Amino acid sequence: MNLPNLVTLSRIPLMLMVVALLAYDPFPGAHLTALLVFLFAALTDWLDGWLARRMGQTSDFGKFMDALSDKILVLGMFVSLLALDKGNELAGWALFPVLLILSREFLITGLRLAA
Repeated sequence: MNLPNLVTLSRIPLMLMVVALLAYDPFPGAHLTALLVFLFAALTDWLDGWLARRMGQTSDFGKFMDALSDKILVLGMFVSLLALDKGNELAGWALFPVLLILSREFLITGLRLAA
């Protein structure tokens, strides 16, 4: 496992941390901390590609996991924000587009994997 792939894979536990911070709100400022962790995770999207090119370590695995990690990051944020609404008006009308985007993203990833 090379460094660029480790950076790519780090987005998944970082997203889990964001979800936990938003869901459980364990301390004052947890939502701000979640935002900062999310921004750091988003920055790793640039960093992994830069490192892979700079170190000459691009790979099919890295390209696939980069796309999958991006989807997990963005879709995890969608679902977290919906869950924060806790049954108010936003969840009612926003659920369908989020599910549609979620389905599309995983369908595209599946098709790329099969190709």
